[in-house]
Amino acid sequence: MISLNLVLAGLRLGLKNRQVGEKWVSDDCSYLCKGLRLDNIGQKEKSVEYLLLRSNNKLKANDIWRVTNKPESMSNQELINTGYQNPSCKNYLIYKIEKIENSAFSDIVWNIEKLPSYKSIDNKYKPFTTTLSELSQATI
Repeated sequence: MISLNLVLAGLRLGLKNRQVGEKWVSDDCSYLCKGLRLDNIGQKEKSVEYLLLRSNNKLKANDIWRVTNKPESMSNQELINTGYQNPSCKNYLIYKIEKIENSAFSDIVWNIEKLPSYKSIDNKYKPFTTTLSELSQATI
């Protein structure tokens, strides 16, 4: 059985950006997972409702977004056709997202290290799923 209120936790680097530099997610609001396709992910990754972003080498996060669609797969060429420049991987899994403003999540900071699912993954840079229940136990 799949838990309700699944959260995908990933690095800020996955935000789709048509700009150069620090300006990100101003026009598209997509999150890209490199090297993943719909046929190589589990039901949890297909069912996430939220996206928690953290910066590279940071284990504290407070930037949470709502996932607005089921993920879709795109090749690097399809991504180029949408205006994305220089994709560095052959396949991507894409989530459409929207910023959550003025919600119960405002002003909450989470310690990623406290999440059981973070502790169990080998590659600490890959996105992983957790639940809101687990996330609530990792507040700072």
